[in-house]
Amino acid sequence: MLKETSPTQTINTDANDFPELRQFIFHGLKAEDGQTLKINVQKVGGLDKIYKNISDNQGKKTETPSGALAIINAFAAYRQEFELDNGKKITKAPHLLIAGGFVRDVLLNKLPKDIDFATNLTAEEVKALIKDKVSIKKIETQGECFQVVRVILENNEEYEIATFRKDSELSDGRHPLSVKPAKYAGKDANRRDLTINALFYNPASGKVIDYVGGLDDIKNKKLRFVGDPDKRIAEDKLRMLRYARFLLKTGFSPDKKDLAAIQNNADDIKILPKERIKDELDKMLKISPADNFLQTLDELNLLEKIMPEVKNLANCEQGPPYHLEGNVFKHTLMVCANLPKDSNSRLKWASIFHDIAKPETRAENIINGKTKVSFLQHDELGAKKIKPILRRLNFTVKEIKELEWLIANHQLFFNAICSRIKQADQSDADAQQKAWQKSINQIKSEIMENGEGLVRDLKNLAIADSLATICEPGLKERDEQIISTVFTNALMELKQAEARGINIKKLVNGDDVMAVFNIPAGKKVGQILKSFLDQLSTDENLKTIDTAEAAHQYALQKLQRLAGKN
Repeated sequence: MLKETSPTQTINTDANDFPELRQFIFHGLKAEDGQTLKINVQKVGGLDKIYKNISDNQGKKTETPSGALAIINAFAAYRQEFELDNGKKITKAPHLLIAGGFVRDVLLNKLPKDIDFATNLTAEEVKALIKDKVSIKKIETQGECFQVVRVILENNEEYEIATFRKDSELSDGRHPLSVKPAKYAGKDANRRDLTINALFYNPASGKVIDYVGGLDDIKNKKLRFVGDPDKRIAEDKLRMLRYARFLLKTGFSPDKKDLAAIQNNADDIKILPKERIKDELDKMLKISPADNFLQTLDELNLLEKIMPEVKNLANCEQGPPYHLEGNVFKHTLMVCANLPKDSNSRLKWASIFHDIAKPETRAENIINGKTKVSFLQHDELGAKKIKPILRRLNFTVKEIKELEWLIANHQLFFNAICSRIKQADQSDADAQQKAWQKSINQIKSEIMENGEGLVRDLKNLAIADSLATICEPGLKERDEQIISTVFTNALMELKQAEARGINIKKLVNGDDVMAVFNIPAGKKVGQILKSFLDQLSTDENLKTIDTAEAAHQYALQKLQRLAGKN
């Protein structure tokens, strides 16, 4: 929690002598269940103090955003006539609060990513107020009905200033059918999704204002919808995935009523546009280990609705001699858990889908009185099976191509590299050296063709897959060490060549192939070029050439010999 915060104070809305109450609520404010609303207030200090505390706690200097201070000062200096609910008119400064994620992050002692303001002014009134008082590069209204002003300042700081609003009770399950401006922050809080996101910070008083119990939820590490969870979900089905994301983001425990509501409404996630679902899934996977991601979706009954093929892996039992750890879903979770901590989303998705075709390829045989469970060619079939699944989930063409390749090749290190090297262990030193170099050359070719990043992901997937495999003794001995060593040496040899100015992939090109072979442009040119570059990547003579020009001439001569001209 933030340093030096004051204890939470509870205010009954009938007590109208409290300054925060007079400024930011109205008489008779009712909660969704009809009860008189109680408001919690907690002192956290001014913006400068907040950022100083964050700097002290994180050991890193963090400046208070000057643009935010300028906007706050502009509102504080402005005076406008307002009409109260009883018809009485008063002149005062407009309400300006900081809403949502900023307040949550401050209370969790994290550096806020954004500062989003909320006010009782309309978008046009906001623009008129700040245009001459703040140095603005660009200002625009985003969505007239939502009344959100987006401001880009001359110092490139960006802010949103939204009008307090209340949403209609009717909804199509994707968004409110109508929104109306509201005079008070309490109304705005009630239309938000989670209590920890419905808190407001008053920069004038340095206090957090809580209309929905969010302060207690943060203290108790509890994630809870605002009000009735079924109503919040009915307003926007995506809130079920947002709930899952904030479970992963905060590490909080789910409220029992909320958990039940999501489980009961999970089937409704299907009505959402696939791009909204994919966007939320990507956000979740970016901030979370892939195993936690899958387990959270599964606990909420969302996994089987969004990715039933992954959920179905739990029904596919593995077995001896290679997989004694349990069913394929359990193995998948173990692979996900063994990925590097800094894994990118592509690698996480690959780990989730790498064994997607095991149910279709499972075979069980009795050999010498022992049961053997196998999944032959599940890598090849998996690459074919995954394509329509990824299209359904709105993956891009590039994402699909990369994941297809990772799934199709996720056995390469085991079936080609590890197998070759371990077989050579029984031979003499020369045979062992040749096995290692052939393996290194094979991975060099893959790096040249597909890029270092993609092959690095394949290497990390293979190591995680090996670590997640509980097999009979001797079957995966040294696999992780072999995989890591081969990749490291392949990359090192390519880097050494580049250090001499030699990029093997660029030594010859399609024009060279057409000139040497005297053939027109076409598919055959690409086939010859790929095959020839693969040969170059394994050519030991290139290691003795010191300049790019000499390497280019050597490659041309070799190409001419291939064409029978030399």
